[in-house]
Amino acid sequence: MDTKTPANLDDIISYAPPTLFSEEEVALIRSHFNGAVGAKLLKILWKALIPSIHSADLPMELIGQDLFLGLIDFKSVPQDEAKSLAMGLQYTVKGIMGGLTNLKNLANIKEDTEENRAARRAKNSSR
Repeated sequence: MDTKTPANLDDIISYAPPTLFSEEEVALIRSHFNGAVGAKLLKILWKALIPSIHSADLPMELIGQDLFLGLIDFKSVPQDEAKSLAMGLQYTVKGIMGGLTNLKNLANIKEDTEENRAARRAKNSSR
């Protein structure tokens, strides 16, 4: 006989879904990517990883050094492969942009302390 215990409100409130980053990694992200210094660090990463997307004023000489624009000589790519290659590069750039945005968002999320959780429980239980 399988007996299941019903979940109570404390079980539901204290549930923490699995995350990609450990608590130590989130603390590191918050310490490095938060605030004005964090914004500057993200800007540097944008410039290092995808400079042609970050800056419309990128000098022509530096476009050849761009990881994505300078990586492939599209003149030597057969015409039927060029579109799929360009789409793959576009998806890769979107992935990098999403990752950098995720770092920024993670860094700026307020940390949930036990006091905040207790205050939320008290507020919710009074209804």
